[in-house]
Amino acid sequence: MKRVLFPLLTGALCSAALLLPPFSPAPALLAQDNAHNSRNALDWPGVYRGVIPCGAAQCEGIEMFVTLRQNLTYQQEIRYLGKAGQVFNQAGTFVWNPAGSEITLKPNRGETSYFKVGENQLILLNSPGKPKGEGYRLQKIASATDTTPDASLTNTYWKLTELRGKPITPGAEQKREIHLILQTQNNRVQGFAGCNRFQGEYALEEKNGRLRFSPLMTTKMACPALALETEFLKALEMADSFSVKGDTLSLNKGRMAPLAKFQAVYLR
Repeated sequence: MKRVLFPLLTGALCSAALLLPPFSPAPALLAQDNAHNSRNALDWPGVYRGVIPCGAAQCEGIEMFVTLRQNLTYQQEIRYLGKAGQVFNQAGTFVWNPAGSEITLKPNRGETSYFKVGENQLILLNSPGKPKGEGYRLQKIASATDTTPDASLTNTYWKLTELRGKPITPGAEQKREIHLILQTQNNRVQGFAGCNRFQGEYALEEKNGRLRFSPLMTTKMACPALALETEFLKALEMADSFSVKGDTLSLNKGRMAPLAKFQAVYLR
């Protein structure tokens, strides 16, 4: 009897195996595989640099620095080589695509840009999934932390946040915030003082932290913020030095407390 049952049992098992569906990985295994992407598998935070073609800009090349941070913020600096004063700064946030392979840079001001993230490199894209071509590659040159790098003194929109130790918040009567921009071309400064626009020149010794403004010319409009404007322009007149820490600019006179503090808002 035992000799008869063994062949029957073996045949039944073989028949059952033929009826089983093909093996497919469990959903958890698939999720683990999909998670192995640039975002989760690479040490992508850091500073990237490359020189890309100028295209229609007619220059020697465009030197580009991109700093990516773990908190999904970024800073970008673009220099047009061979053109004095052609430096542009930008900052904002970025998002990953669902596949975790590409990022979209969303600046506070300016146009969106796209990069494919590889091992120690960024590849500039025309649009998601579409590379610009050869020569549009940035290499990682340093690791990054969540500490904000020092902003560029020039070609940055500096918004006034503090004047002689007092916080500044635009009042309801102010249509524009008080700000200044130090342009590298011809060492020109321009901005808005509270009621009136102003412009003039500045002298800079960046290595020594020295900065002075020439007498400034302003328009002649009256408004409720005129007293604040007068105090702000007086601070600019007194300033003889500066310091930049992260996104904060301080204008100083000697060893006195800062005359004014500003926050960087990056230009396109």
